Formats: sequence, C-alpha cells, structure tokens
Amino acid sequence: MSLPDGISALTRLHTLILSANPLQQLPVDLCGLSNLRRLSLANNRDLDFEQALELICTLERLEHLDLYQNQLNTLPGCIGRLKRLKVL
Repeated sequence: MSLPDGISALTRLHTLILSANPLQQLPVDLCGLSNLRRLSLANNRDLDFEQALELICTLERLEHLDLYQNQLNTLPGCIGRLKRLKVL
C-alpha cells in the first residue's frame, strides 16, 4: 500500500491517521504537509522507519506523533527539532 502522489496538495490537513496499514515507505511529498499537527503510524511494522522518521522530522508544526506497536529501538536525534511535539 502507498499514499497517493500529490498528498502535499492537502496543505490544510491537520491530522493524518495511517495506523494499521501495510505501508512500506512514506512519500517524500509528506514533507509538504506544513500544517500537520497529528500523525499516527501505530502498528505499521513493515514501514521503513529510518526513512519515515527523516521525513517526519521536517514537520515543524507536529504536536502529536503516535508510533505505538512498532518495533523501534531508538529514535533519531532529529526528533529534537520538533519543537512543538507534545505527545510521542
């Protein structure tokens, strides 16, 4: 499964819930969701989290990031750039 091309056109999108999907990668277009406040990637064990977290770290307005039920051992240092992040 993949997200549609051009997802970055949804510039007013505040919440994106992609929980429990067979995603393998997030599209680079995700970086264009400049107003995204909440992102849920819970229970996406097939997702390439190294790639996904690089993209997520560009979402400056992100406040809530749900990574529940994924096999993550560490988080990259770039998470610290998400100054508005309140819930992880």
